[in-house]
Amino acid sequence: MRDRDAHGREPSRDVGLFRVKVPASSANLGPGFDSVGLALSFALEVEVFPDTAWRFVPLSPGLEEVPRDETNLVIATALAAAAERGVVLPPCRLEARSNIPLARGLGSSASAIVAGLLIADELGGLGLGRDELARLAARAEGHPDNALAAVYGGLVVAASEGDGHGDGHGDGHGDDRGDGRRDGRDGADRDAAGPPPFVRAELPPCDIVLCIPDYVLETKKARAALPPALPFGRAVTVSARANVLVAALLAGDWCKAGRMMGADLFHEPFRRPLLPDLDRMRLLAYENGAYGAALSGAGPSVIAFTPPGRGSELRETWARAFPAFEARLALPDTEGALRLPSRRAGGAGKTCADGELYDSAAPAAPAAPAAPAAPAAPAAPAASVSMTSPR
Repeated sequence: MRDRDAHGREPSRDVGLFRVKVPASSANLGPGFDSVGLALSFALEVEVFPDTAWRFVPLSPGLEEVPRDETNLVIATALAAAAERGVVLPPCRLEARSNIPLARGLGSSASAIVAGLLIADELGGLGLGRDELARLAARAEGHPDNALAAVYGGLVVAASEGDGHGDGHGDGHGDDRGDGRRDGRDGADRDAAGPPPFVRAELPPCDIVLCIPDYVLETKKARAALPPALPFGRAVTVSARANVLVAALLAGDWCKAGRMMGADLFHEPFRRPLLPDLDRMRLLAYENGAYGAALSGAGPSVIAFTPPGRGSELRETWARAFPAFEARLALPDTEGALRLPSRRAGGAGKTCADGELYDSAAPAAPAAPAAPAAPAAPAAPAASVSMTSPR
């Protein structure tokens, strides 16, 4: 008898079970280092098919070098999340499409991690819910900005609850305010089982333009450029700038937000030697009417925000100035992580209505049988797993 998944579906290698779709994201926006994340309107999409072994099949340019076995970040994340709960997942073929450039500071690792968690939840009936998904994704990433933006969509401002050393670790709790935002650890409602404390909001009206270089910047190299600590006075100054950045974004004051984007002291000054085109890209953005421009994550991409209707001018200017780079218009993603019917689904393969949000209010899937003696898995995939993007 063939193995069934948590929903009782028998493997058929020609019928897809479901799809997951996770947006790209841009982090920091200047001084909002390891805290501010923005979901963007292009995504990683993974379709899941039963198979005899785990396989990752890239269907988009740019994914050719990604591992195709269980060391792939999507697969490794799914297996680790299930094993941590004593569940063995049925082997599957993952067919992936993505227009998120790898190693360009656009959240490709966060999208892969969230996709793996969604797949584990659906196949193994883990019943994670969106808040638990966010907690696990932030833990695996090591910082909450890209991870929470990928899960919830929109503009996310999050705080890590570590000891102030490292790159953002620790767990918190996010509560639904009922007004379109999400609040973290509100008074007596603190709960260490939830995601890091965060607020979710919508980005004020603007055009978003990205300049994506034709070279990569590896995470290890970008992080190694940062100092172990900042002088107290400098930290106070840049923290105040980050405060104004967030307040201006929430108030819809693009003039002040744009000024703060260009005033970072946390990371951009230290990474500038690795990014020979950063200053020119930013100068051209301002010359073409941008409110502000900043390194996207650890780079090398730059993200700029212009008045509505002005983004095409900047995109064309960047395309002329950097013909080997990609200049791309984008929109904010407001949906976050999605689970979708398979493009090649049989009747049992449709797991939800097309476009259904991954929501903690959704009914939990049936629990999968526990493995008789499943070995403990690490809480997150090893750092050596590929398909990552620098922060």
